[in-house]
Amino acid sequence: MKRIRNENINTKEYWGNVHKSGQMVEGDDWLKNSVITNHTSELASENSTIFIQDMKSKTDQWALATLVRKERVVDPRPQYQRGPVWSLSQKQLLIDSVLRGIDIPKIYLRELPAQITRKRRPNYQYEVIDGQQRLRAMWDFFRDDFGLADDSDPVDGFKIAGFQYSDLPERLKDDLDIRQLSVVIISDADDIEIEEMFLRLQNGTTLKAAERRNAISGKVRDFIKAVSQHKLFKKSVIFKDTRFAFNAVAAQMLALELVGGPTDIKDRNLEQVYRNNDFNPNGRAPKHLKKVLTYLAKEFDERTPELKKQVVVSLYLMVSDLLKNYSISRTLKRGEFKDWFLEFEKYKITELAKPDEEKRDSDIETYNFHIQQGTNRKESLAARHESLMKLFLLRFPKVEYRDPQRLFSSIQRLAIFRRDGGLCRSCRKKVDWDDFAADHIKPHIKGGKTTLENGQLLCALCNSKKLDK
Repeated sequence: MKRIRNENINTKEYWGNVHKSGQMVEGDDWLKNSVITNHTSELASENSTIFIQDMKSKTDQWALATLVRKERVVDPRPQYQRGPVWSLSQKQLLIDSVLRGIDIPKIYLRELPAQITRKRRPNYQYEVIDGQQRLRAMWDFFRDDFGLADDSDPVDGFKIAGFQYSDLPERLKDDLDIRQLSVVIISDADDIEIEEMFLRLQNGTTLKAAERRNAISGKVRDFIKAVSQHKLFKKSVIFKDTRFAFNAVAAQMLALELVGGPTDIKDRNLEQVYRNNDFNPNGRAPKHLKKVLTYLAKEFDERTPELKKQVVVSLYLMVSDLLKNYSISRTLKRGEFKDWFLEFEKYKITELAKPDEEKRDSDIETYNFHIQQGTNRKESLAARHESLMKLFLLRFPKVEYRDPQRLFSSIQRLAIFRRDGGLCRSCRKKVDWDDFAADHIKPHIKGGKTTLENGQLLCALCNSKKLDK
């Protein structure tokens, strides 16, 4: 195994400081407690070693004014980083702490190799590994983008309540400017090594699962990052791309597509997808994913309030099934799918408003329950998918199932059984679910299509009589 080679820093020092409860300071917990202590821990334990050969690190003391001046050459958001997430009160508390001389955690910067600065990021000399939120807060304060809290207590007898940087007394400005901060400079490390450090660094912080996955380099991450920029996300859905929300939904879609149907799409399942080293972005599943997104984007060509996260995932699964297994492209005109979905949403509201639950549509009840409970479980996705598909096929009975054996699909069979009320179309006798036949009214051998319109429920006896003719 290859370990870190360090020059001026002990490798046993953990990447940050913690307050007394043991939480990382970069998250909200440090700001809420504002009690900081140094904490050391093994960075590489017996069962967990960073696979790095030549990485170097050294600790410098930089004046705060120097950090501010270097803003233009520091990239605060490399690919593995989240964006700005701190609230105004969090920023204010950080600056207040610096003014009072309270120690703050080290800033970790990567010194970018010359080949990267020349080719990919010519304006930057460094990228932030840890401390992005703190840096942004300090940069913003020195630009007068915000002021201190209105209830701030004086510092050394000077009032600071509501003050921006330019409002501070010269003495406090000087103190801020020359305040020494510990900055760890990492060099001679490649992208994968830096991203591995970032993940280890964030253990115990408030990073969202999608943010952690974004730090897992590879073809899956790059593919999902590209997919998250699709027009469907940018123009159609109602939710915002807060903390990689688009990436999270795109990853769920990819997980469903790779399996070919309902499957668990919880955070741990998505992480396994990200770590798939055999992923081919030009394979059948990724290509079909793009096809489904394009279809949905054409249907929902404007911001649609109904397109929430769980709903978008269900619609994706539905359209993926329809495009693969049904003649939807030949049967439906553009806009008909969207119209059906909006009708479905109105129908759902009407049904759920009925005071007597027994009179509600059972498919609507099932869908509504599973869109709210265990939304990322395989069973929940399958139940929602079955309800949506059944209602869709009942609305569009001419949609044909593209099966080489020309058998009705399981969902078509269910729709036929419900539509015909469990009664044989020929003798009108009640038929159990296990004993009915989904029959082509016009036989398939004579050109009959495998559609609900051409399907009927027959009991075993009537079906055998028809076969004998």
